[in-house]
Amino acid sequence: MGQHFTSPKLSVTVLLPSGSGAEVSIPVNSTLGELKVAAQKSLGRSAGFLRLVRDGRLLDSQESVQSLQLQEGDTLCAVASVPTVCANPRAFAVYFRGGGLVSWGNDGDASRVQERLINVQDVQATDAAFAALLGDRTVVTWGHRHCGGDTLKLQDRLKDVRSIHANSGAFTALLEDGTVVAWGLDEVGGYSGRIEDELHNVRAIHSMQRGFLAVRTDGRAVTWGGEALMEGEMIQAPELRNVQAVYATDRGSSAAILSDRTVVTWGHQACGGDSTEVQDQLKNVQEIYSSGGAFAALLSDETVVTWGHSGYGADSHRVKDLLIGVKSITANHQAFAALLADGRVVTWGNPRYGGDAPQSALVPRLEGVQKISATKGAFAAQLRDGRVATWGLDSLGGDSSLQQGSLQAVTEIYATHSGAFAALRADGRVVTWGNQTFGGSSFAVQDLLYHVQEIHSTHWAFLALRSDGQCVTWGHPDRGGDCRDVQQKLQWLM
Repeated sequence: MGQHFTSPKLSVTVLLPSGSGAEVSIPVNSTLGELKVAAQKSLGRSAGFLRLVRDGRLLDSQESVQSLQLQEGDTLCAVASVPTVCANPRAFAVYFRGGGLVSWGNDGDASRVQERLINVQDVQATDAAFAALLGDRTVVTWGHRHCGGDTLKLQDRLKDVRSIHANSGAFTALLEDGTVVAWGLDEVGGYSGRIEDELHNVRAIHSMQRGFLAVRTDGRAVTWGGEALMEGEMIQAPELRNVQAVYATDRGSSAAILSDRTVVTWGHQACGGDSTEVQDQLKNVQEIYSSGGAFAALLSDETVVTWGHSGYGADSHRVKDLLIGVKSITANHQAFAALLADGRVVTWGNPRYGGDAPQSALVPRLEGVQKISATKGAFAAQLRDGRVATWGLDSLGGDSSLQQGSLQAVTEIYATHSGAFAALRADGRVVTWGNQTFGGSSFAVQDLLYHVQEIHSTHWAFLALRSDGQCVTWGHPDRGGDCRDVQQKLQWLM
């Protein structure tokens, strides 16, 4: 009979800064990732996402225990932290700054570049690709090649990168010398050749839904991309200076707040690119919000100015007298909801999408509101007493009647664009409703949804981060809702 050999064991104490720790016993031929997972399980809820440290250096989970020459009874330090999540409509990427990265979902597979994804500093995403800025100031991309996932021909230029930026289908990299490199879909800003000679001494880049705006040190702004999704007259971007912030609709219109708090618009004329009729009102603008084809500007006197396509919520004249003391605005695809200082809510836009003004603009149940969240067709209001009120299309999250008994002590509400909500309660449990395929049903993972700290979403799925360092996903399995294939990588992520 053959002999079965068992690897000898090694006991190591993993110590947190708080002084709490755990002694774990592992085979001597284990990796540090396996050691970390064992410590995480032993420490339980208090651990968080552990990162092992020795002599001030964050350790790589792929390193072996033997490589550190650990002895019986040695101690390793660990720090607990929460990873950063970057999501596009179809995939998730989870990473620690200065560490590695794990991604999954449609066009989220990073296996071909996985070995290069170390010392990640920042991650940006288009609708179907990701780009990671590394500590050596180079860039790694993956995902759909046409949407920015392939930079093979640009590697010689993607050096000394200061920052990366993304819109729906293209990326830009701002280099340390003030020049810009763009790639991805030409029509949304992936090609900047026509204005290349103007892209110098750039100090900042703003991403729009279908284009980019670069601000130079002389104050001038340069735009490119911006092809609209629907037919209609396009207004060319004027010469811009002193741009402070840029906003965009899904339909190819853009709005910029200038340093004097006035607004300039361009792009699809009917969907917000033409603000001529309200231009004299656009003064002292503090913030701009956008639906699929309209804008709403919040002024310093806490009133609101709207413009764009009436089918997307541009017409607010019926609730104009109610829009006083506005603190914030939330938009879905075709409607807006304004939160007032007294906790009431005013809505306008497509009634089916929740903009049922004026009759239901001040619904009694919409009082004492703290925050408002939205899918593409419904709203959810978090009330001060921990309850939740919803309205809009029932199929997209507007009907939470079956969940009202569980919607108590809610601390935060999250949404998938495609029609589902997830409410996080004070006890760390999660309640979901809306489109069941796109995250509205968490029945399959409900037993795993405890001690949840925060939730993230693609357009079709949710990701919950638990306090013990575990990740739980649900929703469309091909759009980020199934992380089983990368579960071990997520546990080893350091």
